[in-house]
Amino acid sequence: MGQKLLLIIGLFALAHAGYSAAQHRVYVRLTEQQFERLPADIIVQTLIAFLACCIGTVQLFGKFKPILITAEWQNKTWDTIGNRPSFMTFNHRVCVDSFESALAAVQGGAQRIELCSSLDQGGLTPSLGLLTLIRRHLPSELIIFVMIRCRSGDFVYDNNEINVMKEEIRSFIQSNQRIDGFVLGLLNPDGTIDIENLKSLIEQIPKDYSLTFHRAFDFLAKWQKSIDQLIELGFHRILTSGQETTAYYGRKSIRQMINYADNRIIILPGCGINVTNLESVLRETGAKEFHSSARIRKPSKMIYKNFQKRISLNGQANDDEDNSIQVTDREKKQRGSFAYYHSDSIEEPPDEPVYEEQRLSSYEATKILRTHEASIDLEANCPVKYYEVNYLGANNPPEDRQAQARIRSIDSYMYLFGVFDGHGGPWCSDAVGQSLFEYIAVSLHSPDELEPILRKGKTMTNSNKNSSQNSRNISSLLLRSYYNAYKDARNSKTKEVHQNNLLKHIEEVYTSFDNDNTDIMSALESAFIKLDRDICTEAIPNAAEEMNEDLLHISTAGSCACVALVKDADLYIANCGDARAILGTIDDNGNPSVVSLSIDHNVRNENEVKRILSEHPSNESHSVIRSDRLLGLLMPFRAFGDIRLKWPINSLREYLQPYYKKGDAIPQFYFTPPYLTARPEITKHKLTKKDKFLVLATDGLWDLLSPEKVVELIFNHQKGIQSFDRFILNKTGTKKSSLKLKEISELLTARQQAIKNQPIDQNSATDLIRHALAFTSKGQFDSKLLSDVLTFPNPRSIRDDITVTIVYFDQDHIDQIDTKEKQTGK
Repeated sequence: MGQKLLLIIGLFALAHAGYSAAQHRVYVRLTEQQFERLPADIIVQTLIAFLACCIGTVQLFGKFKPILITAEWQNKTWDTIGNRPSFMTFNHRVCVDSFESALAAVQGGAQRIELCSSLDQGGLTPSLGLLTLIRRHLPSELIIFVMIRCRSGDFVYDNNEINVMKEEIRSFIQSNQRIDGFVLGLLNPDGTIDIENLKSLIEQIPKDYSLTFHRAFDFLAKWQKSIDQLIELGFHRILTSGQETTAYYGRKSIRQMINYADNRIIILPGCGINVTNLESVLRETGAKEFHSSARIRKPSKMIYKNFQKRISLNGQANDDEDNSIQVTDREKKQRGSFAYYHSDSIEEPPDEPVYEEQRLSSYEATKILRTHEASIDLEANCPVKYYEVNYLGANNPPEDRQAQARIRSIDSYMYLFGVFDGHGGPWCSDAVGQSLFEYIAVSLHSPDELEPILRKGKTMTNSNKNSSQNSRNISSLLLRSYYNAYKDARNSKTKEVHQNNLLKHIEEVYTSFDNDNTDIMSALESAFIKLDRDICTEAIPNAAEEMNEDLLHISTAGSCACVALVKDADLYIANCGDARAILGTIDDNGNPSVVSLSIDHNVRNENEVKRILSEHPSNESHSVIRSDRLLGLLMPFRAFGDIRLKWPINSLREYLQPYYKKGDAIPQFYFTPPYLTARPEITKHKLTKKDKFLVLATDGLWDLLSPEKVVELIFNHQKGIQSFDRFILNKTGTKKSSLKLKEISELLTARQQAIKNQPIDQNSATDLIRHALAFTSKGQFDSKLLSDVLTFPNPRSIRDDITVTIVYFDQDHIDQIDTKEKQTGK
């Protein structure tokens, strides 16, 4: 009864507040300027009434307590390309048909627009004057896609209409106004793509323009075949509502389309997307981009009314239209951008709630973060004192891997640490994580050490023992492996093949050994290249064998790798792809500093782009790197596996195509393979007492934290972690402390500061992941944000797998090595 009474009182008060507002003739809108016109007493009355209504309703009908997802991720400092965040951004393309709409879209945070005319007709070719005005007055970095559609109605065109659209394309290209892409689509009467006429339009467009096939796609009879055809034609995106009336109703079909496309082309959900359904569309489809217009109806400026009956411009009676104008609404655009964390220019939270019942407790969230953490102490008299690792998956199953081991060499102890970032599935990164250290160890063993290993390996192989056990035994002769949170996912047949390849590699190195092989940098490079060679060739069956699809999975997937080798005071980094290695050190002024030990192999690496272009004919300069990807497919420019970018065309057609279920196995513009290499870029660093720790991590961490921030966090963590130990003044073992009162005071002050900065996690890798996910721009931990991130239904849509290895050096041991080398004159 009390709940009903509260609700009734609230409704009455809300009605009274509305009446008061009407008396003041104030029309409440969403802009702050208009909102401030309301008198303060009405604002207070309205808020109290609204609160009473909410409480009464909640108590009467349920206990859900909506809590808005915070927008803190938007406030982080991102590595950016231009003004666009490089973190997993959901690209929002806003469709506009007027300068006013374009201006509103930009003010609302839009970074890309689709320019057309007559949106009420589904969008037609815009005027050149509109494009010119937008380029003159709006930010130069605004990305613009131009619609080419000469009339409304269906998408079946005659020759005259095709010629009209050709001329429209030419006029835009010759206008000297920058355009980033075109949006077009042609159909045959039978519901297939009009390929011949579409080719004739595409021939008018230079290859560096992006192509989008518009919603004519929703009128096709067979969408799977059509996706393959559009990929072959060179399209980059397909705009679709899932062949339903809106993208919301077609979200299941869109999900199927995205799965079928498999990153070969971007599926762009559009039509009917708004702030109320955006979260559902993106979550259930897995889309990374979306398309909307965010329109509102703007009243006509006409005062004189010529007809009592409202007439629309198409001559039909319409009681609702009154010749009003539809324009993009800045506020709608903002709310659409903030349905996820990643807009870059708007300062308001999203409209979509996360309910209290979904939130994790601090204990539950911490338990998830710490599931795979480990801290491993190494042997005495070693340059590495200990290391800490952790990972948090986003893909299902996770595609990252990591490994740590010591090479069993008589000459010297050498330690290996590696992170492996897979793509296209976990199979390749799993194989590389299991095998790369073995190949490196072989390359660094002397002939005297390899001979007994080779003999024992052949003996075990010739026996009928379990092949997986044999593989572990051979590996144990080469390496002492440390903690590994990942289970070996290879089956017995795959392990047998990998074991045989390892033995062949041992024999090859043993029989061809020379003094040059003792060079560590050459050995690292050789191991990377030979392992990739074996991964890419082992999938090809012998004449009497059938195709092993497990091996094919490994070779068609891919993996980046970043490996560190520590020998005495020498640190080597071998990097292939976009995982990264940095060193945390102290500069001459005693401040924390970063030393970058690797460079990402992607489009942001100018030297890497030059290398790619130099390895292929000049007539491929516009096709070899498209949409910031290698052949428009792969973001890292170096990787293991990925035979679709390495094998000759005949091999792809003969061996891969019969088993490839995602369309054509041969990529578009595949003329002069190989396009991809696993050859690592190797650096050497001489460790000193100033070098404190090494960080190896996959790009899931670097998407969220800068190298400078990572080093700062680890140094702060090390200070805070000391507060977990019991405070002892006399640590020298003497009976009485010789410290003076001032020194004791300084120690106590430092202790207080350490306690103040005491971290939640004792493991520094876990602490980094926690900061990456849930620390605000003000340096404060937000438990609600952490819960939101960890319970997000499709985590891969907002972040990548995160794998971190932090190696702490033994300063005293390195100092001893340095002193000894100075004495011996090395």
